[in-house]
Amino acid sequence: MRKWIALSAVVMLVTGADALADGMGYTYIQAELLSPAVKNNGRSTHGSGYGLEGAFGIGSHLFVFGHADRTSYDRDSTDYRFRTGSLGVGGHLPLSRNLDLVGTVSFESVNLRLLACCSTYVEKYADEGWGAGLGLRGWLTDRVQLFGDLEYGDIGALDSMAGIAVGIRYSATPAVALGLTYMGRQYDRDTADMGEVILLFTVRYHFGRS
Repeated sequence: MRKWIALSAVVMLVTGADALADGMGYTYIQAELLSPAVKNNGRSTHGSGYGLEGAFGIGSHLFVFGHADRTSYDRDSTDYRFRTGSLGVGGHLPLSRNLDLVGTVSFESVNLRLLACCSTYVEKYADEGWGAGLGLRGWLTDRVQLFGDLEYGDIGALDSMAGIAVGIRYSATPAVALGLTYMGRQYDRDTADMGEVILLFTVRYHFGRS
């Protein structure tokens, strides 16, 4: 049964639906509510966060984009704070009528802070670098879009930041889409390795079909 469901999904992505699926939508603004968990020294802590993303389509195959988010955690009188930002350019190549291959390159900024009980920062990592991403985006039905992305960043003293994201979006109207995304991030450094798992609830407003 699972094989038939997977095969049906692939067929619909390659040959599938019309209606709202005229385009993937690369001109939009998106608000995000984050439900994250951070793992450090073998312990997991749940937190909260928010984010904002936007993109603007240029021509038939290019777009510029920006993204920023902030997550925070409170564990044993220590407040963990993560802030990330991206600004870059991307391209999308249609593999079929309803399936796009998407690639991005970007400027990346990461700020990680550990705040002690007395409002004194005991650890702070802040750096900038570059990032690259590759993913797929496709319509499963005329209202449901699936996507997946792999991301990597070289962030100076942090050595690297790697991430994976998979998600689904539902087009409530031609302009408004509601989404759910699962994202994993790993921050690697010689003295500290930290990872985040984030569940994102998103509301996206499309300004056009580009």
